[in-house]
Amino acid sequence: MKPLPTLAMLVVAIFSAPPSLAQSISPGHAQFGSLTSDDAVDHRQAYFQCRDFVGVAGQSIEIVMRSIDVDPWIALHRGAGCQGDWEDSDNDGGFGFEEALLEATLDRGGTWSFRASTAEPQATGDYMVGLAVAGTPEAASLRGEPRVIGLDGQVAGELSPADPARPPGRYFDCYEVTAPGPVELALDLRSTAFKPTAHVYMDSSCRRGRYVELVVESSANEADAAAFRAKGLLPSGGRYFIAVTSDGLRQTGDYLLDISATP
Repeated sequence: MKPLPTLAMLVVAIFSAPPSLAQSISPGHAQFGSLTSDDAVDHRQAYFQCRDFVGVAGQSIEIVMRSIDVDPWIALHRGAGCQGDWEDSDNDGGFGFEEALLEATLDRGGTWSFRASTAEPQATGDYMVGLAVAGTPEAASLRGEPRVIGLDGQVAGELSPADPARPPGRYFDCYEVTAPGPVELALDLRSTAFKPTAHVYMDSSCRRGRYVELVVESSANEADAAAFRAKGLLPSGGRYFIAVTSDGLRQTGDYLLDISATP
């Protein structure tokens, strides 16, 4: 999802560092990495990469790790270089998908660190990990929380590896709309980078629970194959969640979503 200017979060592409070296990360930032057999191995026989950051006493932080390739696992260390006391998380962030969320309140200032690893031993693959101060726009963006939009208008967005993913590996953006009552929702989704598709849910995860059945009006045989047009009845007033995603795996790029509703 293209972040709003006030939610800008720098995403830095990195490569694997030697096992003995910790990379640095600052709150409000995310990084890409790749776990390989050349990385350090912990007591669980799982590969890991270490990141140092400077914390403030009493500060609440959130660390999010997600991957299409592996089941993420995070360990927070009280000290630099992933040494010393630690606590871990592989709870999938409450999403039930390949994500991990660790929330903590720092009991001292100075350098802290965390391990980006996997729940299974010797698993390898690409991942994204981010750090944010709890309660900030950067934390909401990192979690992939729905972006609130109106029932009429156009939204520009972008699918990227920093986004959450629907199994087995389709990145998605989530939008929240509020219907005043029963309305017919019309979606017109276009992209020149990938073949787009969309789903409408009643759950804010944008990928599980009850959904709205859509009647697809676009055809795979039409000239503009990079378009998805559909309509669906929102049966009552309330919040609904639109997942914008791709037809293929690991597809990324810009898109435009036109949305309208009629009673």
